[in-house]
Amino acid sequence: RSVLEKFTFSVSTAAIAGNLGAKDRLKSRGFKGNIRTIPQFGVDLELFRKTDFPGTTKEGFVVGFVGRPSLAKGIDTLFEAVSLAGPQFRLLIVTSSPKIPEEVLNLARAAGVWARTKFEVLVPHSKLPNFYNLMDVFVLPSRTTKTWVEQFGRTMIEAMACSLPVIGSSSGAIPEVIGKAGIVFPEGDSQALSSHLVKIANDQDLRLSLGQMGRELVKERYTFDQIARETVDFYRNL
Repeated sequence: RSVLEKFTFSVSTAAIAGNLGAKDRLKSRGFKGNIRTIPQFGVDLELFRKTDFPGTTKEGFVVGFVGRPSLAKGIDTLFEAVSLAGPQFRLLIVTSSPKIPEEVLNLARAAGVWARTKFEVLVPHSKLPNFYNLMDVFVLPSRTTKTWVEQFGRTMIEAMACSLPVIGSSSGAIPEVIGKAGIVFPEGDSQALSSHLVKIANDQDLRLSLGQMGRELVKERYTFDQIARETVDFYRNL
């Protein structure tokens, strides 16, 4: 890998990095060319938007999570935070996986939130807007490990496109993606996450404000058209 990397660096004029962490990584490994940071994931704003779907209902204040329910994604932090926040909080866990690992179910039971957690499995990407629109707030509580760190968090921009207030951990690129349009808490800190959940639940103006800012941020930075324009501009300026 080292030989291939050195050769690639030596013959490359410029590079595209998906986030600032990747840009820093390229520099630290010796790349001397120009590096442009361009998001590598986009959102279809016609598909991902705030809307009401006939026949769908929700109970209580719904905290949502979309993705792989695992320790690396901070699912245990989420369970603990919802438990601390109070019985009026409900959890909606949505995944494309065929089943929820028993380890995750046990964590929900241990935290005392299993009875108020709804798990939706085998959900195709095209159906995700239905579930985002059942949520009151979206959380991505990822935790950095020795072998993994959150590189982007596509589900965050999908949730923001649906005008959801978003809370993310401090892992990897999450703060960069959220910007000022959401709330960042220290990864693994369930107490801090719980406090943010309670604050958002009790402040409708804050929820609406964050939702609007999130939608505007997606329009500005994370549409397929915008990413395509930035990529074309990158190549034309080589």
